[in-house]
Amino acid sequence: MATSPLKSVLFTAAPQHILSALFFSLFILLTSPAIAETPLITYNRLHELLPNNNSDPLLTVYQNGKVRAVYPAFMKKAGTYEWTLLDADMRELQRLAGNPSVQQFNKQAVEEKIEKKQQAQLTSISDSTTTIIDVKHITESGEAIESPTESIDSLQTISFEDVPDVSEENPEIVELKSLLTLESKLEAILKQATPEKLIK
Repeated sequence: MATSPLKSVLFTAAPQHILSALFFSLFILLTSPAIAETPLITYNRLHELLPNNNSDPLLTVYQNGKVRAVYPAFMKKAGTYEWTLLDADMRELQRLAGNPSVQQFNKQAVEEKIEKKQQAQLTSISDSTTTIIDVKHITESGEAIESPTESIDSLQTISFEDVPDVSEENPEIVELKSLLTLESKLEAILKQATPEKLIK
């Protein structure tokens, strides 16, 4: 029995409507605040002689490429800045943050290497600055590393004092070199906080 033209149109159009609905649902999911506003990495510097009353990290880069920089009131660039990273910058940041030397950074092990080299206590640097980086568990290509004990969006904290100076004094320590390279990239991103990106 021949199919009526009306039925033919309905059967042809139905899959298109379904696909459109699926793509729309996927778009809503990926652009929803819960997904788009999930941090990839945060960066902060704590100086022992400067106040630390800023509740926000100095820099936050989200998984969708959005960047938020919050300079405290005592700094020349005081204010909140927002912009979006270029794709090339995002890929480089993911590569550096996903470096196994960063992902598996062990402060105690690094300090032990320094002590062994010096055969003494760690050298104290006056007016030290602590680097604090909270980073998502990712590979160098930016893919999330799943953990049976942690949420897929959880961040691990890396904290170390005077990274540039200590790294320069111990160039053979790969973990410090990788951490310094990542910190340098984050500092470069911070420099993108120009006046036109100031939101408040």
